[in-house]
Amino acid sequence: MNPSIAMLLQILYNEGASSSGGIYRWGMLTVILVLVGWIIQNQMAAVEFSWRRLGRRLIVPAMLLFNHLAFAFDWPGMLDFAMKGLAFAWIVIGGYLVFCRP
Repeated sequence: MNPSIAMLLQILYNEGASSSGGIYRWGMLTVILVLVGWIIQNQMAAVEFSWRRLGRRLIVPAMLLFNHLAFAFDWPGMLDFAMKGLAFAWIVIGGYLVFCRP
């Protein structure tokens, strides 16, 4: 079997997790992606569209998405380290953007 397909199957089915774990993982991922889509659609339909306003609205959902992907899914090797590093970095950057910038 192709290693990338085996990795994808391991991520999708995660043999060591309970059955409710998969429901949370994929259900929450769906909720976060619907939230991101709703924000994008809402901002695109606004009378005064601004890329800056759209970016500001996506800071917190991006935090949710990166953290969910990093900690709810098991990633192999260095990819796990990279995902968790990205999640932590975005918490710091997003926190600065939300709380310290006007």
